[in-house]
Amino acid sequence: MLKNLIVVAVMFPLLTSACTAPGSGHRSTFGASYQREQIVGAQYDDAFRAARQAMRERFNVTHIDRKNGVVRGVSRNSVPLTRPSLVTGESIGSPQRGRHLAEVKVRRREQGVEIYCRVVQQENATETVQMLSRDRGVLDVPRDTPVDRGAGTTRAQNTVWRDRERDRVQERQVLRSIREFAEKASHPNG
Repeated sequence: MLKNLIVVAVMFPLLTSACTAPGSGHRSTFGASYQREQIVGAQYDDAFRAARQAMRERFNVTHIDRKNGVVRGVSRNSVPLTRPSLVTGESIGSPQRGRHLAEVKVRRREQGVEIYCRVVQQENATETVQMLSRDRGVLDVPRDTPVDRGAGTTRAQNTVWRDRERDRVQERQVLRSIREFAEKASHPNG
């Protein structure tokens, strides 16, 4: 009995790791970190145009790569965060604002296309990073130069964004828009 238990304990990690697809972890480019939808019968060109159009409706498009089927964008306006940060939350001042980053990927499949969408809410963590970077430990002597404090860069270069959570509602809305646009393109008289 003990021998069987040891064999199972040794073999279990090996067997389960073989069942995991490469890149299916948290930083995966497909799968669990994206919502996806298959559009049967849709052409790649129509689906990519639909993805571009759906993204332009909701976001400032920052990157279009037709060859690889990728469209990325950022929200046009700042958005209220669903939960304030622990460090710079509403207790310090006005409600914290953030932004949405969106990415859509279009992939060819045998019977149509598959669309992957991810929308991530980000908070502006610049104040938090600056506050924590000023901690000098036991020394009370500044050791940083003006460049270390941001004097040699622009405000945009010094801005730090931290991922918060996915906005699954927006992901579904983007996918629904892409489906509608792609279906209109494939049936123009319908």
